[in-house]
Amino acid sequence: MKYFKVHNDSLRAEFSFKSFKQSLNFVVLVGELAEDENHHPDIDIRYTKVGVILSTHDRGNIVTEKDYSLAEKIENRFDEFLLSADFT
Repeated sequence: MKYFKVHNDSLRAEFSFKSFKQSLNFVVLVGELAEDENHHPDIDIRYTKVGVILSTHDRGNIVTEKDYSLAEKIENRFDEFLLSADFT
């Protein structure tokens, strides 16, 4: 994984943006992925930083394959976002 790191019983990543609007746009993208996967991360928005924490709540807040799968999709979406017009 490129951005997510194991921390205690979760996967965590922090993504940086140029503006609050970009941060919000990325949160919407993460939300869409989460809905598609029916697996919902904890998200923290701090102006130009977005923190994402993944763990499987119904398995006792541990990291499972669902977390790794969603983390990979979020990382891919972030890389696409960096290359898009929304990021410039």
